[in-house]
Amino acid sequence: LPGDSLPPFSAECLDGTVFLSEEHQGQPLFINLWATWCAPCVRELPEFAALSHAHEGDIAVLAIHASLTTEDPGEYLGDKGWDIPFALDRDGGLFRLFGASSALPQTIVVNREGRVIYNEAHSVDRKLLEELYQEAAAQP
Repeated sequence: LPGDSLPPFSAECLDGTVFLSEEHQGQPLFINLWATWCAPCVRELPEFAALSHAHEGDIAVLAIHASLTTEDPGEYLGDKGWDIPFALDRDGGLFRLFGASSALPQTIVVNREGRVIYNEAHSVDRKLLEELYQEAAAQP
């Protein structure tokens, strides 16, 4: 919930790397919960990639695919050119950790101090993402 500290977590990414939340302490962290079968999810993925590039070196972005898959997420992403880390929540554990609802997409934003400032299940656009970045990046 907003105001809570995000517990440390790891996520195995589709490219074989492991995303460790602890390696991104002090950076704003954006987590996008999505699925290939969710049209609004797919529409907003380029916005997360653009946000990551706009604030490169001062932001962490992770997109996590739901455990329910109707097609291979890695194959789906193959030609998209989005170079943010993508993980698959194979057992639903990450979705439970983030308090995910059954509605997608869902965005979780964590500020520099490791506190959740946003956790909502609905689409986001570049303007909202930038506003959330500014809030997450602000020093106390």
